[in-house]
Amino acid sequence: EEFTRNGINISRLGQHNLILKDGGRGRELIVAVRYTSDHDLGLIERRKQARNSRVAYLIDDDYWAMLEDEGLRPDYRARLDHFLSQHFARLYPVLDAVVAPSRQILERIPDLSGVHIQPAHLSPSGDLSHFDNPELIQLVFLGTSTHGTDFKKVAPGIAKALSANSRLHLTTLLGKRGDELIPSGPQVTHKRDMFFPRFQSWLS
Repeated sequence: EEFTRNGINISRLGQHNLILKDGGRGRELIVAVRYTSDHDLGLIERRKQARNSRVAYLIDDDYWAMLEDEGLRPDYRARLDHFLSQHFARLYPVLDAVVAPSRQILERIPDLSGVHIQPAHLSPSGDLSHFDNPELIQLVFLGTSTHGTDFKKVAPGIAKALSANSRLHLTTLLGKRGDELIPSGPQVTHKRDMFFPRFQSWLS
């Protein structure tokens, strides 16, 4: 609604991109989000050339640090390497800016204009009345095995919450890595990593 009030229309470009169009000024910004496909890249390149669009890349993962993490499965690191050496290498020349919630990520691409945004801050609340079914409250950790270190930081707090409230159920995509930190059981399910299309289908 805020965008609409300011005369900005939002539409989708391909699978992983958005177009923010300022009708009053005749300008537009393409926002590429995380992973891009070959089809996405072609659409971005053609639209930028035809309309002189600006392109910003929204990224919230330090892919370069992931490549250095020997704890990740070799096949996952190979996919990351392919993304950086093929897809990102093709996307990079058309970028005008990078948007990230971490200054460390922005420092990876110092020659592009960087925009640092603060991650969302959630206020903890003990009131569970807003849940459709407060008798069964699903906690979902959506990070895959690349976020095992992140889960390790929050696992003690989650374990305490599960112990204190039998209505809570935790689901992660961490597989064995999650099981090592919080064992599977009646309140805990650790699924294996999913490729992105299956992950999207699972979320829906």
